[in-house]
Amino acid sequence: MKKLILIIILTASCTFTYSQKKALTFTNTGLFVGQSFRLLASPRFEFKNDNKGWSIGPTFIVHSESTASDNSYPKLSGLSVSYIHYHYKQTDKINFFFITTSNFQLISNKWKSQIWSEETASYQSHKYKNDELLITQHLGYGFIYQLTDKLALSQSVVFGGYYSGTDNNEQSAGAPEIGDTNLSGYNRLGFSWALNLEFKYTL
Repeated sequence: MKKLILIIILTASCTFTYSQKKALTFTNTGLFVGQSFRLLASPRFEFKNDNKGWSIGPTFIVHSESTASDNSYPKLSGLSVSYIHYHYKQTDKINFFFITTSNFQLISNKWKSQIWSEETASYQSHKYKNDELLITQHLGYGFIYQLTDKLALSQSVVFGGYYSGTDNNEQSAGAPEIGDTNLSGYNRLGFSWALNLEFKYTL
């Protein structure tokens, strides 16, 4: 997973070598999927030509309210890719933009559960592992404020949908099977939205 993400980022960097402007960005995202909330962080490369820009980088989960979470954070979870279309060329102090973002995450959680055993008339500790493939596709609107010649701050809100596929595995002998039910508390397909706060440094 880590090697694949690195290869994709390096390939994108080579592809956009001749872009007019390049920037390093750090994006904080509040992601709402169903009734759950996750806080994501993503350091990215951005490549800009005139009023268009692409950004790509790894995604880390910083916090999750998922019931299947093992609370082992931060953790590398996937890859984020965005396309931005600015209303004007980036010469003004404030600019507005449309943004579309694709986020691909493979989230692994391990946890223990205390389950009542009729044989021993006591609670037994069992280990489980949950792997979730979570894909989100969002479209939204935002603004960017140029703090200095090099540093900028942007904020956006995006809406769209998600796909979630899960695989649950028992990790200890005698553990009751839990099937492949989505333990995160939402359906396989549905509506999702996110708030993004980003710091950008132009190289």
